Amino acid sequence: MILRKQNVIIFSGFSYEDLLKEEKTTFIELMALEKKIEASSINPPERSFKAPSGIALPDGILSSRLPEEVVAFEKFLQQTGGRLGGWDDYDHQSFLKVWTKHKGKPGYLEEALAYLPSRTWEDIQQHEAWYQELLSLEEKKKEAIHKWKSRKQKEKQEMSKIQEKTKEITEFDKQQKEEAQKQRLEEERRKRQQEIEAWKRQKEIEIAAKLETELKEEEEQQRKQRKERQRQLEVKLLVEEHVRIKKEQEEFSEGGKRDEGRSRNGREAKAGYNGDL
Repeated sequence: MILRKQNVIIFSGFSYEDLLKEEKTTFIELMALEKKIEASSINPPERSFKAPSGIALPDGILSSRLPEEVVAFEKFLQQTGGRLGGWDDYDHQSFLKVWTKHKGKPGYLEEALAYLPSRTWEDIQQHEAWYQELLSLEEKKKEAIHKWKSRKQKEKQEMSKIQEKTKEITEFDKQQKEEAQKQRLEEERRKRQQEIEAWKRQKEIEIAAKLETELKEEEEQQRKQRKERQRQLEVKLLVEEHVRIKKEQEEFSEGGKRDEGRSRNGREAKAGYNGDL
């Protein structure tokens, strides 16, 4: 079962790193077990060994992570005297030679007794039963290991696909975030541009209003100046008119005085003339 939670891939309750660690540990245990089994065939026990019927070895001896068939095979070897079934190498190899020659048919027993003078008919039959069970368990073990390796390979492939998918999702999320960041920055830039444009328009309005006010003030000042010049001109004209009139009046008055003087002089002269007569 494959789950995805908070961007962490979980497979059968373990993270990908846990699975790799478990697989490595199990593989090492399998290799060690196979070497142990091979070593037991090279250095067989000196005497027969059989565990009492119904008594199992402690579970702690074998790893619970190993396939059941591997555990069963190892327990079988431990309980029945190893790769030789408790026999010495010479007897076991002699048994194999005859048993293989007759392909396991019952007729091999007579010849086997000849090769194994220290063994009884019952010993050979028990050893044959043991050997057949060994072959069966060993085949199951090999098949289980093959299946285990195939399953682990499949899990690796699935995990690889999941990691690739996760990478794609992460990349997509990254692109989405970058696009969102880009849009946010573009929106902020557009907003700042609008604010700048609005500020410019406001400043233009303020400048225009100021210029208009200054223009009105200047026009009002010029109007007042024109009015003042007009008033001064009118005052000047009035003064000039007043001066002209006064001057005319003075000239008229002086002319009257001159005429009166001439008239008086004329009367005096006439009076004098009459007196002389």
